[in-house]
Amino acid sequence: RLFWRDRKLDRARTWCNRACVLEPTLGDAWANYLAFEVDHGTAEQQAEVVQRAVSAKPEQGEHWLSVTEDPAHHGLDTEAVLRRVAGLMRIA
Repeated sequence: RLFWRDRKLDRARTWCNRACVLEPTLGDAWANYLAFEVDHGTAEQQAEVVQRAVSAKPEQGEHWLSVTEDPAHHGLDTEAVLRRVAGLMRIA
């Protein structure tokens, strides 16, 4: 997030990708990556992050669990949870 705030976009993208590769079940990392791509990436880059996240089947993370364990969000698929958590993580 530091690189993201400092507008070092290539480095931020690299670090987001590394986090997802090292810990693919960490939903917060995927959501952070998607939030970054929504702000600075193309539609294709966003679609790739979503596709990779759905394949990884994330199930961990503070924000991820707050959404998945909320009864109001019961039955959401991985992509819907990912987009909801990414919305929470965007930098204003």
